[in-house]
Amino acid sequence: MTKVVAITSEKGGVGKSTLAVHLAGAAHAAGRSVLLIDEDGRVGSSLRWAARTGGLPFQVMAAGDVKPKRLSAFDLIILDTEGRPRRRDLRQLAERTDLILVPSGVSTLELEATRELLDFLSGEDAARKTRVVLTRVPRSAAPPTRPARTCARTA
Repeated sequence: MTKVVAITSEKGGVGKSTLAVHLAGAAHAAGRSVLLIDEDGRVGSSLRWAARTGGLPFQVMAAGDVKPKRLSAFDLIILDTEGRPRRRDLRQLAERTDLILVPSGVSTLELEATRELLDFLSGEDAARKTRVVLTRVPRSAAPPTRPARTCARTA
């Protein structure tokens, strides 16, 4: 059975495409057949990454190039969504995926945007299949800021 994982965020620059490419690479290395679909027609970071590196060991396609009948051939489909998707698109995403990953940095602004997205997804009954992935976490030994601790506890 094909599993679908969406990577989305309402905040730009949090590492959606980076997470998508690395997750697809890890799944491929584990022996899974993977398709990474770049749904961001404006920026297309996953497609650019694949082109710049001379290709990746798994398929990367633009959303418009996907043939629905062929999707069942993959063990895992990863959706790299557009930046700041509309709420209507988020509702559809919640309905058609098995897991939603929301990358977030640890700054107050990023955590607030992540919290707002989580609140919206909770209202769409998608909370049970939504996870936050912290990105760009500093290596310092300093304890997390108060907003980071609060968001981590409530997420």
